[in-house]
Amino acid sequence: MDNQNPVIVGLVGIVGSIVLIVSILVGGSFRTEVTYISPHVNQTNDQIPFEENLEAKHWLLGLMQGKQPDLQKSLAKYVRPGEQITKLTIITKHSWLDQLITGITLLIYCPETVTIKGTIARTIK
Repeated sequence: MDNQNPVIVGLVGIVGSIVLIVSILVGGSFRTEVTYISPHVNQTNDQIPFEENLEAKHWLLGLMQGKQPDLQKSLAKYVRPGEQITKLTIITKHSWLDQLITGITLLIYCPETVTIKGTIARTIK
């Protein structure tokens, strides 16, 4: 510990602080949102909303795709027999925590938050 260069220690502290501040400021601003509304569903007025956060994994600044969330499996938890998704929104974003992890790992591991939300209604036959 005694033979560490104080300039290097100070530089690491400054760079770490900058990464933290930038991740908080720009977290969530890199966002993509896609919404689908089913036009052919006769539905009742009682619609049930749902929302779930998942994580997509990327490597080397997003150039290599890692494990992706299984959207069908996640949606199957909410839809019961006789029900149908009437509105579905998929949002991908880099939250401030995702940005912080990306900065700490020096752009090697780049997580991304995937949010699925929408409404489900019982179909009328």
